[in-house]
Amino acid sequence: MPLQISCPSCSAKLHAPETLLGTAVRCPSCQNTFTAEAPAPAPPLSAPLDDKAVQTEPSVPPSQRHLPDYEEDEDYPRRLFGRGNYVPARGGIWLGLGIASVVVAPLGICLQPFIFGCISLALGLTALIMGGRDLKRIRGGEMDPDGENLTKAGWILGIIGTIVGGLLTFCGAAHIIFVIVMVITGGFK
Repeated sequence: MPLQISCPSCSAKLHAPETLLGTAVRCPSCQNTFTAEAPAPAPPLSAPLDDKAVQTEPSVPPSQRHLPDYEEDEDYPRRLFGRGNYVPARGGIWLGLGIASVVVAPLGICLQPFIFGCISLALGLTALIMGGRDLKRIRGGEMDPDGENLTKAGWILGIIGTIVGGLLTFCGAAHIIFVIVMVITGGFK
């Protein structure tokens, strides 16, 4: 059976019968003469570890494994629901509420300022208060920091929606009070 040997000069792969091992051969590529030697055995894929280096835990059947008591484990919700050790951020919710509060406000200017102002105010206050709480939790290391930008954007839009919604609610209420006073006093005759 031919063996594959390599030329020490040009590293060309040569096929030589086993009978030529230990004799002088010439490389057809570079014309170098060398002694044909058997190829070195391939190193093992992984070196065996000595018994002292490997520490294994005793195999315990699943029925006998101790499961932690989750009522006493404060980090359980974060490990279960969060990414890593974090509670998942809810920035998308606060961003959506902030956008809705800003979008509803112009409808109040055109249609019913009091009704749409109250809706905008409620949505904006929710995004403002809850987004602010989540930002504190993110900065405190309790919530996922990847949601900070969305939470901050929702919080800012909540501020805008609260201000515009509050102004519309005030103006709408003032308009309603003005109409009621005018009707009672007979100012519309």
